Amino acid sequence: MISLIAVYAGAVIIILWGVAHLFPTAAIVKGFGDMAIDNKRILVMEWVGAGLWMCFVGVLCLLITSLGMAGDNAARVVYAASSAMLMISAVLGFATGFQTNIIPIKLCPFVQMLCSMLLLSGVNLI
Repeated sequence: MISLIAVYAGAVIIILWGVAHLFPTAAIVKGFGDMAIDNKRILVMEWVGAGLWMCFVGVLCLLITSLGMAGDNAARVVYAASSAMLMISAVLGFATGFQTNIIPIKLCPFVQMLCSMLLLSGVNLI
């Protein structure tokens, strides 16, 4: 039961964190100051892409759990792969974004690590 709650918590947290990436996109781009239009487009693409993949991971885990498939082998693969992707992203965040002075960017690896661990608990669901 605790693992099931952990999976739901991890899924919801990463969905909310992904959505939180989407709303400030214009302000983030503006914060970089004057730059070429192609660079702005790439920044928007990457920023929105990061938010969307986090939402996808959360929604996928949420769906597979809420549809009663939590004990299936496919669900275990989803939980493990999602957890691994979040941990890889967290490591990248520690190596890059954590070096900035922007507090939400510094928090991102911690949020991703937390969600990774919560989703990983789903691998042991019976």
